[in-house]
Amino acid sequence: MWFQDAAPRPPALNYFVCIVFLRALIFGITTWISLLLASKVVFPSHLRKKYICKYFIHFKIEKKSAVIFNIPKLSQNVLGISQKVQDKIQEIVYKFDKIAIFAGSMQEGRDLEEIICDCERMNLALILCGPKISERLAEKINLHANVFYLGNLNESDLAYVYGNVCVGYVNYSNKPLNTKYCAPVKIWEYRMRGLYIFSNHNYAMKNEWSDLVDRFYGMPDPASDSVLHEDIFSRPPVGLTVRTFENMLSSVAAE
Repeated sequence: MWFQDAAPRPPALNYFVCIVFLRALIFGITTWISLLLASKVVFPSHLRKKYICKYFIHFKIEKKSAVIFNIPKLSQNVLGISQKVQDKIQEIVYKFDKIAIFAGSMQEGRDLEEIICDCERMNLALILCGPKISERLAEKINLHANVFYLGNLNESDLAYVYGNVCVGYVNYSNKPLNTKYCAPVKIWEYRMRGLYIFSNHNYAMKNEWSDLVDRFYGMPDPASDSVLHEDIFSRPPVGLTVRTFENMLSSVAAE
């Protein structure tokens, strides 16, 4: 009886590993087939195109590849704004001189705690907009008088919030590759709203998208945090002028 009770059972981990392996295998096979059969392969960034073309070099997809940026069509509708949102924004504007926003998903890897700390260093209020947050993050927010979570806003409410802030934060991890080679819609939204863009030291943000970033914060370059509040806001946001925007689109179309 003792041996029967002590007999090893298949660990749940093995089942999980098998599922992950099968998903990767299926995804890999479908990717190979798709790349071979496709007449055109579209990428949201040059870094992603370069990586995939090199990774699948034997597929010879370079000539049938193109880059189309994730540039959204933003709603300009500021009608039907929630009174609750208006009241909260006016309360924040009354208390703080400069306000930042992080809009988007707030899962692990976004390092929102670092954004909160950076806002304190830069004397900024921070508005968080997105799906439901974790209890841990909610507790963190409650410890800071300059941080406000407004929930998942509709287009009209979000457009109104954008009109009352001056900084947009982005934060992407360098693992996995999907975020290392990020092609975020958010940077276009921020730039088209005329916001300063503050980013962490993500590989793609420091390479392909660096011209759109006004300031890099946090590790691995602590010196970037020494940039004075006055130095940043004494000039207009860098990057996407109309001419630059047109040049970027024409260069993509040429491919």
